[in-house]
Amino acid sequence: ITLSDNLIPKLHGTPGYRFHYDPSGRVDCDLTAEHYIDALSLMQAWHSSRQVTALEALAKTLYPGLKSVKPDEAFAVYYNFRGILSWIQAIPSYRIIFTAPETDGTEPRKNPVGLASSIYSLSKAGYGPIDSVKDLPLFDYLDILLQQSIESIRTLAASDLKPTQIAERLSLPTDLVLEYIH
Repeated sequence: ITLSDNLIPKLHGTPGYRFHYDPSGRVDCDLTAEHYIDALSLMQAWHSSRQVTALEALAKTLYPGLKSVKPDEAFAVYYNFRGILSWIQAIPSYRIIFTAPETDGTEPRKNPVGLASSIYSLSKAGYGPIDSVKDLPLFDYLDILLQQSIESIRTLAASDLKPTQIAERLSLPTDLVLEYIH
C-alpha cells in the first residue's frame, strides 16, 4: 500500500501528523527527523516483538497528546503510516538512502545506537546541535542524508576505488553507485 496522504488526520479528536501530497508536487508534512526516527524504531519493535504495545506507542508518537488507543486503532495508524513510508521510499531521488544493503546471506550488522545514530552523525558533521538536527523537517533531513550518501560515493571514487569496491563498502548495488560517479 502506498499513500500520499495521512488518511487518519485525527484520532479521538487528537490531531496527528500532517502529510499531504498535492498533485502540483508540493508535500505538506510536519514530521520532524526525530518523529520519523521514533516512528521507524517503534515499527521495528513491532516487527521483532509483535507486541501491540509497540503499535500503541507508535500511535501516541504520531498523535501527540493521545491518551489511549485501542489495538485496532493502533493497527490502522501503523498501516496508514507504513503506506506513507512506502510513498516516500518510492521517490526516485531517495533511492540511494532506501536501498536495502546487499547481503551474502549472513545476518547484517546492526548499529547499537539504532536509527538515532544519523542525528548524532549529522550534528557531528556540522549541521547543528543535536536538538536542531532532531527538529529538522523530514524532507530536509532526508535531503541531507541523500547528499551525504552522494558525497561518500564521490569521495571514495576520488580515492581511486572501483565502483564495485565502493558498492561493497557502502552496501549499495553497483548500478546505483555508477549513477553518482559519472
